[in-house]
Amino acid sequence: LPHYVKEMKLVANDGLYDYFEASINMQDNRFRYYFYLNDGEEGVWYTEKGFSYTRPQASFGYGEYFQYRVINEGDIFSGPDWVQDAVFYQIFPERFNNGNHDNDPDRTKTWGAKPESDSFFGGDLEGIIEKLNYLENLGINALYLNPIFSSTSNHKYNIDDFYKVDPAFGNKKIVKRLVTEAHRRGIRVILDAVFNHSDLNFFAFKDVRENGASSKYSDWFFIDNYPVKTSSPVNYYTFANNVIDMPKLNTSNPEVQDYLLEVVKYW
Repeated sequence: LPHYVKEMKLVANDGLYDYFEASINMQDNRFRYYFYLNDGEEGVWYTEKGFSYTRPQASFGYGEYFQYRVINEGDIFSGPDWVQDAVFYQIFPERFNNGNHDNDPDRTKTWGAKPESDSFFGGDLEGIIEKLNYLENLGINALYLNPIFSSTSNHKYNIDDFYKVDPAFGNKKIVKRLVTEAHRRGIRVILDAVFNHSDLNFFAFKDVRENGASSKYSDWFFIDNYPVKTSSPVNYYTFANNVIDMPKLNTSNPEVQDYLLEVVKYW
């Protein structure tokens, strides 16, 4: 991957800290960066992992570099008043509590075993319901659930059906029961719907893959050229860089906005 160096200039000092800045003009707004600090005698690299005397290696991995966040105008959010005083507890459903072993995915590991990036442990919505008294006793009044919708991954951020609960987590009746029981305890429930991107098997992206530029959903995404190439490097915008199974949605498109708003109203 190409490297570009931009010197940062000292622009302010408040007696405790020096403040440096630099301007970067990019044609592609997807980029990663890190810092090199040198006092004339010693130099260190600074990344998301902290300081190092070793220069970061270029790769398609993302866990070391800082990454610029892409935000469309349609993505800008303002929160409701109640959230200002909310005490949230965030739950990654697959790893919180397994309340129903009958819906465990294939290859489910024993709870407490060493996790891998693609491993499953069987956490589900019934497991969250079982723990509501525990959560209430913590003093929280809002639950933020990482995605619970249909997806092939354990994290569920590549959603293939925004109207379907992932079978490994439960179903719509169980969602209703979770919300009812949470509300009975004064706890609000927030669902992470991931409206930034979808999965390769999301109906609109499947249509684009099959029909190319003639697809009526071609403007739902950011396709560089056709046919759509789902191997690295891809020819469409994705979540972060080159995340093949997360094509970025064009949330400035009114049709996409209408679709996503219908999903919100449904739930």
